[in-house]
Amino acid sequence: MNSSSTAAKRDRFEMLMDQAGIPADVVRSFFADGYIDKVETSRKNREWTFYIAKTVIVPHDVYRSFCKMIRDKFAHIAAIRFVLQYSPDVSPEAVAHEYWGMFIEWVQREAASINGWMTKAKIDVAGNVLTLHLLDTIGLELAKKKNIAQWIQNYFSSFFGVNFQVKLTVDVAREDVIEQFQKQIQEEEKEVTSMIMTAVEAENQAEAESDAEVKLMVGYDIRDQAVPLQEIKDEEKKVTVQGMVFGLDVKELKNGSTLFTFNITDFTDSLMIKAFAKTKEDVKIYSLISNGTWLKLRGRVEYDRFMQIPELIMIPSDVNEIMAPPERKDNAEEKRVEFHLHTTMSTMDGITSVDQYIKTAAKWGHKAIAITDHGGIQSFPEANHAAHKHHIKVLYGLEANVIDDSVKVVMNPSEIALGDAEYVIFDIETTGLSVTSNKIIELAGVKMKEGKEIDRFSTFIDPHERIPYNIQRLTNITDDMVKGAPELEEMLPKFLEFVGDAVLVAHNARFDIGFIQANCKRPGTAGSEESGARYARACKTFVPDAEESQAEYINRQIQSESGEPPPGHRRFYRAGACIVPSAQGSGGARVQPAGPAERPGRQKPGDPAAFPLLHLCTQHDRQEKSFHAGVAVAYGIFSPGALHSEEQAAGNARRPAHRIGS
Repeated sequence: MNSSSTAAKRDRFEMLMDQAGIPADVVRSFFADGYIDKVETSRKNREWTFYIAKTVIVPHDVYRSFCKMIRDKFAHIAAIRFVLQYSPDVSPEAVAHEYWGMFIEWVQREAASINGWMTKAKIDVAGNVLTLHLLDTIGLELAKKKNIAQWIQNYFSSFFGVNFQVKLTVDVAREDVIEQFQKQIQEEEKEVTSMIMTAVEAENQAEAESDAEVKLMVGYDIRDQAVPLQEIKDEEKKVTVQGMVFGLDVKELKNGSTLFTFNITDFTDSLMIKAFAKTKEDVKIYSLISNGTWLKLRGRVEYDRFMQIPELIMIPSDVNEIMAPPERKDNAEEKRVEFHLHTTMSTMDGITSVDQYIKTAAKWGHKAIAITDHGGIQSFPEANHAAHKHHIKVLYGLEANVIDDSVKVVMNPSEIALGDAEYVIFDIETTGLSVTSNKIIELAGVKMKEGKEIDRFSTFIDPHERIPYNIQRLTNITDDMVKGAPELEEMLPKFLEFVGDAVLVAHNARFDIGFIQANCKRPGTAGSEESGARYARACKTFVPDAEESQAEYINRQIQSESGEPPPGHRRFYRAGACIVPSAQGSGGARVQPAGPAERPGRQKPGDPAAFPLLHLCTQHDRQEKSFHAGVAVAYGIFSPGALHSEEQAAGNARRPAHRIGS
């Protein structure tokens, strides 16, 4: 570059600084060697970028003021950005150290999550390699997670034209220095505390000499045995208690008395104390009470009627200060290790911080302590710091929520591909919970294949008795709806025929099958003898340890198109069938049985098949305006050939291997 061109660029730079009002002494001291190498403009976002060439480094505070003055001057024209391009005489190390503070401010503006932990980091530069020393391993992990190396490279490349290779490491030496510094602070604090205590003792001694009769004792000396606070359940005319003071509050009353209100606890329970000091002497004595003081009190216990919700309080007649009980110690020769510990990070399950736990364990001489918070590991960082502070080993654990794998997912399975099989989601409604004294009032089922509904069955049953009011509220089925409906003896075989060889799915297997089993055994059931016998054999294979599902919870999750919840404890809502508005009746949405033309052919009754009784999950598809069924955890199962004779089941071939889930 020739000298005339450089001089012209220097003139433009001086003109820019003059228009911005940069002081002449600043220009002479820090920018005499600089010039504008080039200017990039962007009409789209009104941004100008000035590339300033220099041979001597500018202090960061001067450079910050320089940039601010020029930006403020031309803010109405464009947004100004600067790039300092130093000559090779200025080392990358000098640039990094001089402008590292500006980088910290910039990166915290650009990424708010990169906060205080970066301010404690230090850097070393060798050539174009910048090594970032973090305070500890936690800071190192955060730096990697936030991709701090990329932020450093982008900043120095964009604003100073320097390309760094960034390395991240933990400064072990600094951890030792910090720990030593903390110990030094503790020693200094102990010295200061000792000096303060000495001064306080001298002051107390002087006061005692001038007023030796003042001590924390009101009324008579109390020699009675204290009653544990947890045993005080009602008003008492006279009782003696003791405990540690907390929550002390002093209030002057309009009548001239002073009210001292505080709580005491003996760690079995707590009790509020209200003491009235009517004279200056009483005020002087009660003023000796402070939080943490142990007191023995005697007086009456009564309900405080001035509270919005009256609670038991004590109004003492006698108050004595007593010695605090000795601190708890672990005197065992072989110290134990606590393996089960909940901290404040266990929601509603812990009230003590992990730092306090570790401090106590170290004080007792324990070599280690385990943390097993309930469903969380948020206490680990604090535990790590406390472990280093108190020189104790921490065992990091967790009390996790796990699935009970003792419950069988599928019982007595048959090798059938569930995705290709037909399955019937069925449900019943009854007049009560007893299979002997209550009756079925509704039977319903939806037949599914390949995720689509292919058939359905629904009918009311006339129980020939009144439906209890609570059942009507639960099911939304009234006496008028079942009056004149078909008999169970007629519809049960038809339902059996509808089921055929399909896999059975139920919400409440134990309840539903129990009722069907009991009714199949009753004499006089209409229908073919073969159907009745098949169904009776199916009922005998019911597995008794099936668990009930939360049908009411599922009902609450399903919302109809109008925003109304499904009408009660009804079978097709629970079974996951399509909802068809009823043209009559007060039972809300109704699903009618499909006609013969709508029902595809089924496999012959002679084919053996397992009948897994599966728990059902339902979901609402708003686009199709229907409820679809999904198969989840199995709660029970029919044995192979359950709807047929065992001889037929044994004589037929098994189907292909099945898979549950995707």
